[in-house]
Amino acid sequence: MKERFKYIPSIVMLLAGFIACITTIVNKYDIIETLIIILVVLVSFYIVGLIIRALFNKFIIVEVIEGIKESEEAVEGEEDENPEASEASLNPEEESEV
Repeated sequence: MKERFKYIPSIVMLLAGFIACITTIVNKYDIIETLIIILVVLVSFYIVGLIIRALFNKFIIVEVIEGIKESEEAVEGEEDENPEASEASLNPEEESEV
């Protein structure tokens, strides 16, 4: 499950770097200023991507765990309501003899 979002920091960082690169070229910054701006943007947006990935992992895992608990409760509820039906489904030969 954790492998599902492993590329989010890289994608966010590269997209932000691309936008920063285009912006610095359009505004005609010097090469040193451009490199400093792009470095700061890449590092900061990589950290933002890590935070986004951690949030996605946390909320997706919580939803999966809640779904598993709900399905287990539903199965337990069905067994408690119909104990005769579950016994009958386990022994179909007994019904045919009667």
